[in-house]
Amino acid sequence: MTRQRASFVVMILVASLAGGCLGGSRPDKPRGSALWVSRDSGDLDAATQSRLAALGVKEIYLDAAELTFDGGVHLRKIKAPSIPRGTPTTLVIYGIWSPGDRPPEQLATGLASELSSLRIDAEQRGLKVNGYHLEVRPGTDLESMSKTLPRVRSRLGGQLLLSAGLTRGELEGRGAQTIANVVDYVVSSLYGQRPGEGEDSAAWDFEAVEAHLRQLEHLHKPYVVGAITLGTATWRGHDGSAKATSTMLSLGDLVSNRSFELKGGFSLQAIDRQVWEFAALGPVKVGDWNVAKGESIRLVRTATPLMEELLRRVGASESPLHIGELFFRLPQAGERLSLSVDNLVDVLSPAAATPQLELAVEKIATSASTWKVRVKIANRSSESTDLAFIDSNYVELLARGATIGEIELGDFHRFDLLVDGEKGTIRSIRQANTVRLNLPLLEENHEAASGAIELKLTQRTPEISISASFLLTDGRTLTIAPQIWQFDKK
Repeated sequence: MTRQRASFVVMILVASLAGGCLGGSRPDKPRGSALWVSRDSGDLDAATQSRLAALGVKEIYLDAAELTFDGGVHLRKIKAPSIPRGTPTTLVIYGIWSPGDRPPEQLATGLASELSSLRIDAEQRGLKVNGYHLEVRPGTDLESMSKTLPRVRSRLGGQLLLSAGLTRGELEGRGAQTIANVVDYVVSSLYGQRPGEGEDSAAWDFEAVEAHLRQLEHLHKPYVVGAITLGTATWRGHDGSAKATSTMLSLGDLVSNRSFELKGGFSLQAIDRQVWEFAALGPVKVGDWNVAKGESIRLVRTATPLMEELLRRVGASESPLHIGELFFRLPQAGERLSLSVDNLVDVLSPAAATPQLELAVEKIATSASTWKVRVKIANRSSESTDLAFIDSNYVELLARGATIGEIELGDFHRFDLLVDGEKGTIRSIRQANTVRLNLPLLEENHEAASGAIELKLTQRTPEISISASFLLTDGRTLTIAPQIWQFDKK
């Protein structure tokens, strides 16, 4: 046998052994986004699944089981929300790898058997199982885990994929490469935090995301980038310590609650996220919380424009190793701090998401010398405006041929009086022909209306025009140019 032929035989033998160790020939993970449906999610209906699939969300990651080593290797099933039959699904397993002194071969046999049972159960519910994702922390048993997983993969069959989650901390450690070497691909949540995690501004920093992307590239393994779409409210005591957390509060409800005041400096804390903290002016009940005077509620969340920017940065390198994004998680009804399915649709759509605002004026009473009108604004989209109090976020009514009299705010928070653009003078108060109604926030799919606004007529039929200006999360200003309002003739 020639030296060249011998070398070729050795190469084939090595490749064969490597293929056997890693489970043989396996399909590539299809490129595309995915949505996580956890035990705390709402149900996913077929119509929603179809909308997301049309925009590239090709798969669901579904909470399935918790890994335990009590008397052997066991998977304790998790009761998760329902998803439509036929949905491509990756089953998620949680746990800490703590097998004791059990040998890898024994562990692999037991775990593969448990995974097979899990798959059969999912398929009997009509799901199309693509593989398994391990949200399993290696702890101090990284060597045992790295020796077991290749054996598990070899028992899964050629069509089922095995992935592992890497936290930001693990990605920075030496064990990341060890785990990456023994799975088909890795998933790393690079943006945001899950409820209950200690607040860390770096977890939301786009520059940190880009640094972690470079670390993922160095693993030379296909990877999925995870993004947390949940917002969290934290009840903080007088000393700033966390007393409880919730995903069920509403920013709009806190803004309109006169028992709270917004602490200053919130915009300086919002590095690639939104942050607000509301201090209680007295004892107040919020949901199940009895908040004492001086305590606070701190909100941290992302927004659609921020997620759009995240995807732009993540996809900028066009790396072949980057095979998709995973959004954690599908929200429940009432989780208004979190991105909704409609928001995700906006994130994945090519156009920038923008609130769709509509203005209206309603004439509610007339006399020979006065009119009374009501101003309305509606947000016909799933996108919220940003929160602003000074020189932004207002609806303006101009009456030529009338001056402004009594004003009932209704849903608005305060008003300014102007005359021909002049504000803050005696003339603007006494001869005002314009009222600017401030609304700090107009949430998605919400409406606001003033009470009666009195117009003192200086001519028989005044000319009414309305306009608006609202600040958006990405720094843009959304304006509605002045438009003359025509009342319906009766």
